[in-house]
Amino acid sequence: MSAKDVGHGFEFHRELTQTLRSMEPDTWNRLQQREKTEPRYGWLRNDALKTASAILRNDAPEIYRGIDLACERLGVEEQVTASRAEGIETPSCQVIRVSDRIDLVLTGDVEELLNSNEFLALVGRQLGQVHLWQAEDGGVWVAEQILTTTCQEPNASESWHETLRLHHLYSEIYCDRWAYRAAEDFNAVVASIQKPSLDDALCEPATLLDKANKALGLAEPEATSDMALPDIPALSDIQIRALAVDWWRRGSEGFDEQLVDLVEGREDLSGLSLLKQGHWQRWTRDALVHLLKPAWRRTRLTLNHAGLFYSGNDLPDSAQQSVESLDRQIRSASESMREYACYLLLDFSMCDSQMKEAALAQALEWAKRWGCESLFQEIARRELRLRKSQVDALINEAATILAEAERHSFDPANSESKK
Repeated sequence: MSAKDVGHGFEFHRELTQTLRSMEPDTWNRLQQREKTEPRYGWLRNDALKTASAILRNDAPEIYRGIDLACERLGVEEQVTASRAEGIETPSCQVIRVSDRIDLVLTGDVEELLNSNEFLALVGRQLGQVHLWQAEDGGVWVAEQILTTTCQEPNASESWHETLRLHHLYSEIYCDRWAYRAAEDFNAVVASIQKPSLDDALCEPATLLDKANKALGLAEPEATSDMALPDIPALSDIQIRALAVDWWRRGSEGFDEQLVDLVEGREDLSGLSLLKQGHWQRWTRDALVHLLKPAWRRTRLTLNHAGLFYSGNDLPDSAQQSVESLDRQIRSASESMREYACYLLLDFSMCDSQMKEAALAQALEWAKRWGCESLFQEIARRELRLRKSQVDALINEAATILAEAERHSFDPANSESKK
């Protein structure tokens, strides 16, 4: 299957498949083999959907006219059929892959609820879902299976739930692009999401988009590559999806980076997704390599403590990321992550009492470079029970203290504590 000018998914999906493949190799291999060998796959949990009756072309020409047009616009060459599940009144359309064809399972009066363009969008979205499931050699489908199953466990962590939330939202946004290419109509895309919900409180697509733009402070939105978003307010998923389609249809280069801010918002240490956990683990390890680069910092106690962040292995000689890149990441991070960084500095200021003053002076300079000088000073005063005058004195003498520590580290008489 292919799609014209739709793309092949998001970086999130690629990173997710890599992460889960490494975390759950046995489960991953088993499910991937199942996806390749079973004739049917999809998300049809309701038995009524699995036993849906086929809708013949001669009996429903309007339905197949929409399906054929959507396939033509999207470049889908596979056979697409329609079925109807009886006994389910909720209007919806779900998709299942059956051997060499795609089956759209209709419920309720969904095709009557939508006009022709809205039905095109609905079909396009479902075709996009199959394309996404097949991405990464079927890995996106496998990832969804693992996430969903794990989140059903009573002890599943917030990280797994957050990852599943992001997976669903990114998947919906991706499939909305297919919906737009099929319908060639923004209003139809949004209406095809809203109408099946039968929520009387939902507003017209243009009004929904206008409210979302105003919430972001974008009265006259222009999708530009240097678009800077303000602090992201709490938007509903439908608002986020409407904005994502609108930005994408404008053809702005580089807007996907802004989409990440819109979808994921500010990172909170207590609710990081699995991917963000990996990102900040790598940031931490590389930050430690740079932090402990001076010879005077590489004492036995300090290096042993750093080994805890490397699963008992030695601190690497070099980092994967430059210190400038690490600085940029933490300067633009949320307050929660900046506080984490400050505690990391404080932790490594205290792990060797003989180096405490110099290590604390170094931490103060790093906190200043990271743009969280005041936050670190507040934490240090509170945790170490220091007076403000003591911290101020240390700041004033930091350069002298660090120069003395550097000179002292090259004195052969003071090498006992080195590794």
